[in-house]
Amino acid sequence: MASSNLNDVFQFLNTINPIVSDISKAGETVKKSFDTNYMQRIYDAARSERDKVKKHPSREVTLLRAFKNYANHNTALRIDNMIETLNIIETIMSIQRSAALNHIPAIESASKDGKAPTVQNTQFNEITSILMALSLLNRK
Repeated sequence: MASSNLNDVFQFLNTINPIVSDISKAGETVKKSFDTNYMQRIYDAARSERDKVKKHPSREVTLLRAFKNYANHNTALRIDNMIETLNIIETIMSIQRSAALNHIPAIESASKDGKAPTVQNTQFNEITSILMALSLLNRK
């Protein structure tokens, strides 16, 4: 009787479909959790930075908007594309400035332990700023 149970187990394990299905479900669960807990926060932060840039446009964007009022339809569409590109560039620069500020230890932390930020923290800030920039480019 033990051999029949063992044969059943071996037959079950030899069929790849249940294993692949379980691995696939586990992978999807991990991906959804990662997207929800981490990536969505990065996307939201990038969107927030973009909104700040749009609320406080640069002089170049303001000038392009003024020109747009006197342009024909095709030219106005190209000006809109230029404005969007300038906003993305300004947003990426803002993200990079914020990431650079996070590289500098706060006065309180520097005075307590005297240690500089770890390489891991610096790399994490750089990776986060890159992901934010890529999310802006992917989600115009």
